[in-house]
Amino acid sequence: MKLYSELGHLPGIAGCLQELAQRAISEGDFSSPVEWLEEARRICHQLGDLSQEGFIVGIFGRLAYWQGNYQQAYECFEESIQITERAGNYLAAPWMRTYKAYTLLQQGNLPQAKELFEICIQQFSNADYILVWYSLSKAWQA
Repeated sequence: MKLYSELGHLPGIAGCLQELAQRAISEGDFSSPVEWLEEARRICHQLGDLSQEGFIVGIFGRLAYWQGNYQQAYECFEESIQITERAGNYLAAPWMRTYKAYTLLQQGNLPQAKELFEICIQQFSNADYILVWYSLSKAWQA
């Protein structure tokens, strides 16, 4: 991150902060990531990178989930879905819906979780189709 900072490369700085936060969360550190995620989100917002900003909001959701704050997690995942879809990132949205469905399970809302998991399965199936189409279209352009 030091090199990105010296170069003033904001996307690199945001990416490093995001990675630090994810690693800390996976190691059970739930306090350090907040500051890193806030800074990364601020940078992405400044750059107009909605897709990355939406992903960072999803990490906030996972952080809240692991802290047992399921309502906050649900709200973060919902916000992340809205942001990533607005950015046209239709591959991230199914993941955020999956996390949201797990949050519903934790809240005891089995019918809504089941319904959301079914939507996720359909979206992942469509995403595979989109990836194949995108790969083929790029191959034809080469």
